[in-house]
Amino acid sequence: MKTYRKRYINQLKNFRKYYLLLIIFSIIIFALCIHISIFQCFSPFEYKNTMSANNTYEMGTRYVDCSADTLYYTGYDYTKGSTVKGYYYYSLNNETCTIYLLSKKTVGSQPALIISDVFFTGKLVKNDSNLNNLLKYMSHDLKWNYNGIQKFSSDIIISECDYNIMLYVIISTLAIIIIIADAEFIIFIFINKKHFLRKK
Repeated sequence: MKTYRKRYINQLKNFRKYYLLLIIFSIIIFALCIHISIFQCFSPFEYKNTMSANNTYEMGTRYVDCSADTLYYTGYDYTKGSTVKGYYYYSLNNETCTIYLLSKKTVGSQPALIISDVFFTGKLVKNDSNLNNLLKYMSHDLKWNYNGIQKFSSDIIISECDYNIMLYVIISTLAIIIIIADAEFIIFIFINKKHFLRKK
């Protein structure tokens, strides 16, 4: 009995480091899943550009399947380094200007001044620093006061470029692996403890 008990205690000590790492990874992955609203990633809200982006965001929605009848090109591009990744468009509905960040996949390599019947999946991004800069540029182009254009603009960007389905799949896969590893470790501890009690 003493030999088995000693072996059982040694096994727990040997797996302590593994268990601590498992706990740390579990906390990180699950916190990340909560932060990005992982379940919403795969079931976006049906959004039309006649809706209010602010109200939709306040409802807790973070990802949308967006359909827009008419969008207008702002004249500004979204770049990373020297590479153009997307284009900023806007809509005017219910006396509110809403900004859309569309990828080259949706728009093409040459952005049209007006696009119609647009469908894409995107992320609602609140108070983005790029939005403030964009509104400043737009107010200058329109010879309008920045506070004036900000007053009639949504503080939400509907961004196709921020929706990364591959990233969400990877995070979901890691979460499933972590859950399985947690379950296996708990089963391992339970079985070994059960054997120890029998030996006792």
